[in-house]
Amino acid sequence: MADGYNSESIQVLNDIEHIRKRKGMYIGEGENPQQLISEIIDNAIDEVQGGFSKKYTVTIDTKENRYTVRDFGRGIPHGKKEVGGEKKEILEVLCTKSNSGGKFDNKSYSISSGLNGLGLTITNALSKELIISSYRNGKCVTLIAHNGNIENIKHTTTKEKDGTYVSFIPNEKEFISPYIPLDYIKSKCDISTALGFNAELFVDGNKQNLNTNIFDLIPDDNKISKYCDIKLKDIIATNGEIMKTAIQYTSETNEKYYGYTNLLYNSLGGTHITALSKTISDTWTDYIKQNKIKTVVELKPSDFLIGIRAVCAVFISEPMFTSQTKERLKVDKHYFDDMMVKFKKIFTKYLSENKSLSLSLIKRFEEYRLAQNKLLARKEISSFIKVNNDNPNNIRRRAVVPKLIDCTSVNRENTELFIVEGDSASGPAARARNKELQAVLPLRGKILNVTNKNPKDAVKSQEVCNIVNAIGCGIGTQCDSSKSRYEKIIINADADPDGANIVCLVLSVFINLLPDIVKDGRLFIAVPPLYGWKDKKGYHYSNNKDNIPQGIKFTRYKGLGEMDDDEFGYCCMNPKSRQLVQVEYPADLDLFNHILGTSAGKSELLTDLGIVRNMR
Repeated sequence: MADGYNSESIQVLNDIEHIRKRKGMYIGEGENPQQLISEIIDNAIDEVQGGFSKKYTVTIDTKENRYTVRDFGRGIPHGKKEVGGEKKEILEVLCTKSNSGGKFDNKSYSISSGLNGLGLTITNALSKELIISSYRNGKCVTLIAHNGNIENIKHTTTKEKDGTYVSFIPNEKEFISPYIPLDYIKSKCDISTALGFNAELFVDGNKQNLNTNIFDLIPDDNKISKYCDIKLKDIIATNGEIMKTAIQYTSETNEKYYGYTNLLYNSLGGTHITALSKTISDTWTDYIKQNKIKTVVELKPSDFLIGIRAVCAVFISEPMFTSQTKERLKVDKHYFDDMMVKFKKIFTKYLSENKSLSLSLIKRFEEYRLAQNKLLARKEISSFIKVNNDNPNNIRRRAVVPKLIDCTSVNRENTELFIVEGDSASGPAARARNKELQAVLPLRGKILNVTNKNPKDAVKSQEVCNIVNAIGCGIGTQCDSSKSRYEKIIINADADPDGANIVCLVLSVFINLLPDIVKDGRLFIAVPPLYGWKDKKGYHYSNNKDNIPQGIKFTRYKGLGEMDDDEFGYCCMNPKSRQLVQVEYPADLDLFNHILGTSAGKSELLTDLGIVRNMR
């Protein structure tokens, strides 16, 4: 076969051409152009969030498939910008050059929904027609483009209010359908108005009804009775960042959170949800203690969250997410400390000023705890479970579980339990470990999927029971991470579909049966290497074949059991060279369990966690 790879094979694409050729990189693999309207609405929202515009409007013409967004902010700056030695109108630069915009210096926008500098360029590249007008101080600059090509830029005077007008028709050649679901657009506008940022939506000339308050963001289920709605005033951090919060207690027993970052919905929660959940529990605990309220049973932190529905919307300057879809916020765990200190004071004041409500909720917590204690005390459950009652600074190391290769330290500090696949991985793990601090628990066969199973059925599985007893912190609502025999628990599995399945099944055990371990930040997943090689400096590994130096001999690992002891130790067990991902408790347990019910869902979950399972 002839080798056709030569100088003619090398192409240089401009930004518009690259977006069209690889649009999945920019807008995901969706079948409709909803990301386009999202980018433009986000720009308008930024003007409203910044206090420069009192509202923004979205107008939809379903016959023409035209989408128009108008804000009344500062308008895109007029003038020219030098690009590649040539001066171009700023509007043209924003519509044709990737990574151009005013959101990179944190001066023009302190808080922004869109940060990547691609919105207008993407929309122009994938639209049949794009019209943009920028109104500033009685002057207007209008740009008209067709199929990504700038056709006209004109300067005029105007009586229009300052702001920006963007109107576009998605290019039917670039999408299966140029139609954007109206529900998606309405949801974007609903979130804005619910959180206090005024939006108007018109569809074919008809004004749509939008949310009016923050509680509208909690799905209404008429079957669930509500104990109370608690709306707290906005929390403003010392650096000017904002948190808006609303809490609802319901007759349900599960907890659900609805997280937003700069008006973007985080369906899988994140750092803000974790911080809020813990602070709510801490506030209740301290309130009961400070007011010397005697409860009929000892309440656990998780009891204060039963039936809770909470909205947590944060507006921050440097958001970071675990994936491009922005489903989970991932910033430093101390990022919201200042906000949570203020939240706790406000929530404590609310509980004190509404004493009858507080006491009725405490009674509800007590009834739940008594029922759970009775359930978990049943012989068919308690006979399977061993609870560690040792002082965490003086743990007796003993054979609590067959096949557990325990560590020797009697102090829990810095100890780790590695959960691995079978004997093939437990061998090198046992030999490579730090015997004082690292323990190994091998799994045998296929572990039970405990999703939607009750504790009685779950603990009958030997593998599930071994995990629960090795950790020794109890089960379900009686799970208490302070009784864990190890400081960290690390799930270690092969980088293949079987390994991915095992990781998800073990995750389900912890999320559903050992929730306090996850909430306390003790659960981690090891990112398994796909490729490894050795040079004069020692061992190296990567999940990307392109990172391997040319000409060097490397190994493609099919499983962790193929590694020699030194390789396993370096890649998986040495704290200085391994790669771990910390697991956070899901914002919505039902959604998490639903995701684990499908193969595609499991894969997306691991990708979102930052664990890439390359199946090549």
